Amino acid sequence: CPAHPNRERGMIQVFLRTTLLLAVTCLGEAAFGQANPVPTNPGQFTSGMNTFSLDQERTMGAQMSAAALQRATASRDAAAQAYVDRVAGRLAQALPGPSPFPIQFVVVEALALQDQLSAPAGELVVYPGGHVFVPLGLLRSAREDELAGLLAHAMGHVVHRDQTKDQTLAQVIGMATVPLVFMNTDGDHPLIKDGVRQAVNYATPLVIAAMERKFETDADTFAVRLTAAAGYDPDGLEHFIAREPDPMGTLQILLSRYPRPSARAISMQKVIAKLRPLEPHPF
Repeated sequence: CPAHPNRERGMIQVFLRTTLLLAVTCLGEAAFGQANPVPTNPGQFTSGMNTFSLDQERTMGAQMSAAALQRATASRDAAAQAYVDRVAGRLAQALPGPSPFPIQFVVVEALALQDQLSAPAGELVVYPGGHVFVPLGLLRSAREDELAGLLAHAMGHVVHRDQTKDQTLAQVIGMATVPLVFMNTDGDHPLIKDGVRQAVNYATPLVIAAMERKFETDADTFAVRLTAAAGYDPDGLEHFIAREPDPMGTLQILLSRYPRPSARAISMQKVIAKLRPLEPHPF
């Protein structure tokens, strides 16, 4: 007997959503899956697709960080700033190559809520072009080796240019899916177009979140290696992250730009285990 029209259309929608999700995921993996290899020379710092020039990123980062600083509660603790500068300077000397931007760490009393959303609670906020905000409260709760790990993680994002790669990924997915949204205008299957549009809406945030989680994992690996090279305990970042609770719920995990803290800790433990025989030259 012939298939019911509604059932047929429903099956077509499911097929299109699944196909598009897989296609967009493959697109993201192809463009960014190997975006941040562990650097062995300065040229590897900026590998991966990025449509933003260094000047564009520098300008954008200066504007974004200046606006965030106006919204923030400034810190007048000169000793805290000097402490961060000392740890950051030690890490900078251990970089395996020059950063594409000068990395500036600014201690702030508190960030505005909209800026806090750019990072896990109480952690550093990284803007394009090398601008990093350090919450003052973090200095009271983290040991020096943990702070070094957090600063090194932020430095990894800067040298990998992850903020503009993230925006590039969104642009690429947007351009790639526009033709699919406007397909099938002849009316043969009116629900197909709606199914494709829904698939784009479902797939895009999932793919972007997945790539952002990879950027975070790469920055963790970078941080472990850099802290070891600088003479810090490479376990510092892992110890700090392991204290954070895992998110609850599958959807929350899938849409999060950060891997689960427990998964990050395990990943860093594996890097550290391989790193031990290589000290003191982890790069």
